[in-house]
Amino acid sequence: MSTIDTAIIGAGPYALSLATHLRQQRIECRIFGEPMHAWMRMPAGMFLKSCGLASNLCDPSGRFTLKQFSLENQLPYHDLTTAIPLDTFVRYGQSFQQRLVPYLERRLVTSVDRSANGQGYALRLDDDEVVTARRVVIATGMSGFQYVPPVLAGLPPDSLSHTSDHHDLTQFRGRDVSVMGRGSSALDVAALLHHDAGAKVRIVARRAPLIGLPPVEHPPLRNRVRRPLSRLGTGWWLLLCAEAPMLFGFLPASARSHLVRTTLGPAGGWHLQDQIVGHIPIDIGTVQHAERRGTGQVELRIAGADGTSTIVTDHVIAGTGYQVDVRRLPFLSRSLLSSIRTFRGAPVLSGNFESSLPGLYFVGVMAAATLGPVMRFVAGARYTAHRLSRHLALGGQARRASQWTPEVRPVR
Repeated sequence: MSTIDTAIIGAGPYALSLATHLRQQRIECRIFGEPMHAWMRMPAGMFLKSCGLASNLCDPSGRFTLKQFSLENQLPYHDLTTAIPLDTFVRYGQSFQQRLVPYLERRLVTSVDRSANGQGYALRLDDDEVVTARRVVIATGMSGFQYVPPVLAGLPPDSLSHTSDHHDLTQFRGRDVSVMGRGSSALDVAALLHHDAGAKVRIVARRAPLIGLPPVEHPPLRNRVRRPLSRLGTGWWLLLCAEAPMLFGFLPASARSHLVRTTLGPAGGWHLQDQIVGHIPIDIGTVQHAERRGTGQVELRIAGADGTSTIVTDHVIAGTGYQVDVRRLPFLSRSLLSSIRTFRGAPVLSGNFESSLPGLYFVGVMAAATLGPVMRFVAGARYTAHRLSRHLALGGQARRASQWTPEVRPVR
């Protein structure tokens, strides 16, 4: 059995961008997955939270951008002031794959373990083919990391779902739905339920949701100096996160974890202002108890500033985001999981995305705890593709994750 150099698991923005750079570096590579699969499953009608400038996949030439795709297809586009429909972004990613990564294999990896000879990794595919690779890059995005608060865990599946579970929301037409959360996905889903699906909807959140302000196309010079524009937004801190994520890794692990959670925290895109405010009721408070009644409805007890109140609803949709935990990656063997160093569920990585297991790499949201908030967004694909492809072209020679931070624990 022959051994390839590098295998990429995943076919989203990070995986596709990296594949184009590996091909330019003449690194033998196979990439597995359905192109833009997770994005295709998101609720139809959503818009990206990021602006066009921050929503590009990255090929080595930097030419096939979202702007170029929009021009070719006569679609509305502006770097800052045009909200990007999810459907447009999915079509752009699929076109990127068809043009630049035609060798993508639309097969799923069902297991990854050490190879029999100890030199690399053995990947089993859904058709039972076994592929041996010297290096493996895991780029599966947020799939499998959906977070549902424990207070809701006792509700049955027909009463509770996550925003990522729904592509078509019309099933809720005429029903009473409570959307829990205040981030972009929660607010987007609430707006779609109200305006498109014909549901009676409310938002339940611990604090009042934040909705971004419309971007300014030509800000005054003094504003551009005080708050420079980056792919993550305006301000010197966001510029540093976007352009120099390698510096983030030198902070203590606990500080990095805090900054990843709080930088660009839960908020809706500016396009939601007219769809949420004045249209959808918002209950502010903490859900203390949730149970299903005999009628099939769900009762939520909420503690707010004015005391405790009760909501009765037909269905609860958790828009409560994602939490990285490598133990929830179903294809990694227990042997590998027991050897991967983690901090609060996230893999501890080197500045070149390498885990404590030589030759095993994690990119995208799984790298955010090491390389900062930019890895939570499409904008991080550019840095990742450049940095990791150069590292692999040099033979993967760099210090290991175990030298990066001592605050680690093995997966149990």
